[in-house]
Amino acid sequence: MKSKESYNFKIMGTETYLSREGYEKLRKDMENLQEEKRHLSHMIGEAREQGDLKENAGYQYAREKHAENHGVATKAKQCAPD
Repeated sequence: MKSKESYNFKIMGTETYLSREGYEKLRKDMENLQEEKRHLSHMIGEAREQGDLKENAGYQYAREKHAENHGVATKAKQCAPD
């Protein structure tokens, strides 16, 4: 039986092992997060052009989603160097 390739990372001092499939899924998820970040940045720019940001629901939504996306992306980057 052929052994599966695995990857070993240190995340906040804890060793974590990922299979090749897990690593590839993580990389794909990171790519998706980057694409979503570009989309949200575009939404924020469009919402800014509409004027008053205090009462602009589209702007508020995009900023909240952008912050959420940033948090998830930061955690994912800790798991997968490069």
